Amino acid sequence: MIVVMKIAQNLILLFSLIIITNQGLLGGFDKQSFNQNQFLQPEDAIIINLSHFPIAPFENQNITIFASVSRIPIGLTNLTLNYIIGTNSDVRVEMVSDNNLQFQMEIPMQAAGTSIKYWAELYVDNTLSDRSPNNGEIEIKVSSSGQRIFVEKGIPLELSPNYYHITTQTNDLQLLINLTKSASILINVTSREKSPEIPNFTLISNTFDININDSNSFSTSLLTFLFNQTLIDELGAVETNLQLLTNNENTNEWIRYESTLDTINNLIIANVSHFSKWTIASSNPMLRFLSIQYQEQFELNSYGSIQLIGSNVGNIRAENASIELFVPNGIFINNDTTIYTKQYLFPSENISVYWGFFAGELGTYLLVLALNATNSELEMTSIAISVVDQIS
Repeated sequence: MIVVMKIAQNLILLFSLIIITNQGLLGGFDKQSFNQNQFLQPEDAIIINLSHFPIAPFENQNITIFASVSRIPIGLTNLTLNYIIGTNSDVRVEMVSDNNLQFQMEIPMQAAGTSIKYWAELYVDNTLSDRSPNNGEIEIKVSSSGQRIFVEKGIPLELSPNYYHITTQTNDLQLLINLTKSASILINVTSREKSPEIPNFTLISNTFDININDSNSFSTSLLTFLFNQTLIDELGAVETNLQLLTNNENTNEWIRYESTLDTINNLIIANVSHFSKWTIASSNPMLRFLSIQYQEQFELNSYGSIQLIGSNVGNIRAENASIELFVPNGIFINNDTTIYTKQYLFPSENISVYWGFFAGELGTYLLVLALNATNSELEMTSIAISVVDQIS
């Protein structure tokens, strides 16, 4: 029996798919045979997302170093933070894990003007396995303590040259800025519920509209956004995939902005060179067919089959997800139903369905397949099958 595999467009599979034989077509299928994980080859553990907060620390602030590992290796000894303060000898401390994959450690506050260099080392079976960065160190410069200001939305701040630590009353936005000449800063905050909808995204934070009357008045600026962990849990979102979006005022499009994610303190941090509208968002559920396997031809009075694997490739769980088969007259389905549902389909989770069928007459038939959810766009495709007297 010839089996043809058709892969849904716009998705590159990271694993090889099993070729189904005719064994077991009438009695369902073995879901274990379609477990993606068995096709994935484990890689060596590496250090990822090495960063620090605050990115531009003042003299009275401790500095937290963050690091993650791609996976926990067998024989993990520790993840070590190494740092050098000024011209002193390097200090080595074991980083602490909060949830197995993420680690952190604090460097004590230092005087203004101090230079701090740091790097991380991963040890497995007491042997150095990885270093980040591969060469050299990450350097931090400690600044003199800036003036701290609480801002009320819609009220401009008239500021003279200085370092400033500006915080919204709700503490969900912090702006560190080094003004080199006098400027007026205006911050407006729109609640998440009243913020404009952004296609394909769900907002995780309020929207912040930040304006400064002279774009040449500052040398450095750092934005820190606080996001709501409870909301993320309610949406079933993957926290590590949150994105900082900014509004392009020329096109009115929202685009992703490079940022650092601190999942321990629920912060997104970005060095910015301009001011505009900002928000934290998560991509909506996105249902896609990973694979469609079926016989293009089968003989009259024999059975054909379709095996589907659909997935949520978005970043929020899909609610009331369904996979449905629409068949024309002349095609008869063995299954009790042509639709299968799942209350929640979480990000990267798959749904697999098998249908057996037969045809009453010779001919070519068009079958339509649909993936849907109450909070996701409909995904549809079609396949053609031919019923013949005899397969040559």
